Amino acid sequence: MKPLLAFPLSVAVLASWTTLAPVSPLAAQEAAGPTVDLKSMLSDLKTLKARHAESAKTQLNQTLQQLREAAATEPAALALYLDAKRSTLFAGANREQTQFQEWKKKEANRLNDHAFSRALQLHLSYLALSLQRARGDAVPQLLPDLIEYAKAVAAAPWETLNTDVMKQPVRQSVFATWLGLGPALDGLNDWDPGPGHLNEIWAKTILPQLRRDKDARLLEYWDLRLQQGADAASKSNKSFDLNQFEQVEKPNLLWSRAQELIVLGRRNEAATAMFAIIKNWPDHPKNAEWIAALEVFLNEKPL
Repeated sequence: MKPLLAFPLSVAVLASWTTLAPVSPLAAQEAAGPTVDLKSMLSDLKTLKARHAESAKTQLNQTLQQLREAAATEPAALALYLDAKRSTLFAGANREQTQFQEWKKKEANRLNDHAFSRALQLHLSYLALSLQRARGDAVPQLLPDLIEYAKAVAAAPWETLNTDVMKQPVRQSVFATWLGLGPALDGLNDWDPGPGHLNEIWAKTILPQLRRDKDARLLEYWDLRLQQGADAASKSNKSFDLNQFEQVEKPNLLWSRAQELIVLGRRNEAATAMFAIIKNWPDHPKNAEWIAALEVFLNEKPL
């Protein structure tokens, strides 16, 4: 090896680099491809984006209409359920003709059950409301329908509420899978995903809005809870359950109701209600806590 040759070789290489002809703008342009009108392309993209957004909006409205129509009656809800099942689980002509029919026979008892069909109705109603919220509809706009839905759930029998479709989050339902609604339903922070989560629906969405609006319908929720508790205690036919409701749960609910009176600005009515609870349930575990709270409240200056 002759290391001294390295230097002359390096000089030769460098010399060859310096003698290369510069790349002309035209040659660089040809290497990059044909000329593109970027301004025109951006304009076209803007048009396509708007067209896509309009198409997505139209499709969403059509989906909402489909869900509402199916939720209107039990037969319609069941028919949409069968379509969703056939399309998601039994795709393909052979599977549809054989395995789907076999599945229907196995599921005959449930498919003919009024409680299940009613559950499908409720689920579809809540899915539609959830989709409206996901597209940006404000809670005040949805509130009338949401309260109506909550009352329908409260009136539903246990057999309906105990079905899988009422326990399953709407995003994971066969309807959402079939219609591709999962991505649209992501990110609902002020919205409970469960169609059967009645207390959560009230607590997470309805009650906060009613408090912001100082809406007297706040009291309807606690009246509903009181009625449900009384009904459940009465139906149990157990003296323990009835006593537990009358002596513990009922005063708790009444106290919560009294706090809503404060929110509504009805301070005198709230103070009277709180005093009555303390007086009528002196042995309640929270009695001392309530007395302290009422003393603080009575010493506050009204805003």
